[in-house]
Amino acid sequence: MTAIKRLMIVGCPRSGTTLLQSILSAHNDVFSLPETHFYPQLCSSNPFFRYLGISTQAARNNLIEIGKDHLNKKINASLLTKRLSQSFIETLDQASQTRGKTTWIEKTPQNLWFLPFIKSITKDISFIHIEREPKDVIASIHYASTKHPESWGYQNIDHCISLYKESKIFNDQYRNTGSHYFCKYEELASDPSEVIKCILRFCKLEFYEDLLLEYKDSRNFISRESDLWTIGISSEIKLQESRFYKHFSEEDQNYILKKLNKLS
Repeated sequence: MTAIKRLMIVGCPRSGTTLLQSILSAHNDVFSLPETHFYPQLCSSNPFFRYLGISTQAARNNLIEIGKDHLNKKINASLLTKRLSQSFIETLDQASQTRGKTTWIEKTPQNLWFLPFIKSITKDISFIHIEREPKDVIASIHYASTKHPESWGYQNIDHCISLYKESKIFNDQYRNTGSHYFCKYEELASDPSEVIKCILRFCKLEFYEDLLLEYKDSRNFISRESDLWTIGISSEIKLQESRFYKHFSEEDQNYILKKLNKLS
């Protein structure tokens, strides 16, 4: 049996991860699913449990639901972190195989923060990082948190800047390494065909023209109805006008740009 290719899309929230997932998941050979948040849940906030390698109840419950939704079977949820992680990977492998797919793609942007943890307990996973113009990421996070506070929780400007700063630190740790591919949202939105061709070569998948026409339907299976911020992926792929100058006052713009200049 051919080994299933395993891929994760990571990045700062609001950097284009959903758009990228929607395009790639439309590929005939790809199985994908809504954000699982499995590894952020699996990494216990209790340092003693982490040391012992004890899995969290939240991660166990999550995996059981994933098995029920995508395999229609109950998964034996281990109390051990490494075994539960392996069960998660095997569940996605089986879900791919039963659908005749060669590849699965999981997209939880926050996995970026947990890459050291994920890589310490897994193997044979490749990662696609997507990055976006910093000021636009910050504007988009702040806008989303004010428009959908029930889902995002309100993020003030300093929180948004810190979130981007942390994401950059983690991205930089894995830049130019073999199992990590980096792309930019602006390039994806401006020239999706060329960017997707390059990503598919990294994934060892074939490119075909209809892929970019079929991606709009993928929201039906990679997003939940409650994920209101993903509605935009059903529209045409194009570089959106920067929200930064519309959303923030001139005073806030200057404050953000000054903070970003210190990161350069």
